[in-house]
Amino acid sequence: MMNYIFKNKKYIIIILSVIIGLIIIKYHIFYTNNYKNTLRLFKRNENIIKKYCLIYKVEPRIYIAIVYGELNNNFNEFDQFDNLRAEIGLDPSVGFAQMKVSTFSWIEKNIKDKLIKKSRNNKELLKKIKYDTTNIMYSILYIKNINELFLNKYGKNASVKSLGTYYSIGIDYGKDHVDSSNSNIVGETAEKFYYTNLLINEFPR
Repeated sequence: MMNYIFKNKKYIIIILSVIIGLIIIKYHIFYTNNYKNTLRLFKRNENIIKKYCLIYKVEPRIYIAIVYGELNNNFNEFDQFDNLRAEIGLDPSVGFAQMKVSTFSWIEKNIKDKLIKKSRNNKELLKKIKYDTTNIMYSILYIKNINELFLNKYGKNASVKSLGTYYSIGIDYGKDHVDSSNSNIVGETAEKFYYTNLLINEFPR
């Protein structure tokens, strides 16, 4: 009886080890592909990023560092269903810079800017958030407004870590209190990326 139980436990341990190993391999493959895809995404949209960063006076490297922090920590293989979730009325993060639908809508209603035009309906809003150019423009403007909160409170620009942190936390719908001591994994990842040499020729410091 003891031998039977021992053998069963041994097989269960082997099966569990194989399952865990497959999960780790799958995650590693997804992470590697996602990492490479993110860098390609930045290079493909380099001109658009620089165009709107110039308009809104946001350093392009700071912008891609923040988006990298967001994608690196809050994007996984299940996020491929985000467009569908948005279509049925949920509030996922969508598009190039992974902005929440509610944040996109908040920007249209609360930030006055000559380039921002309020969507006529939800269908038009979703079309904008899924389109790289509009998503990039809105997310850069959002980062500019986060920085302005820091300027008003502290009299200086926010750090990359702070900008990444509040890009993740959000400043919309009453969440506009900022604290320079606050940080999270998105902000920390953004700061680390900023000081690497990844895409340094395309987006110099």
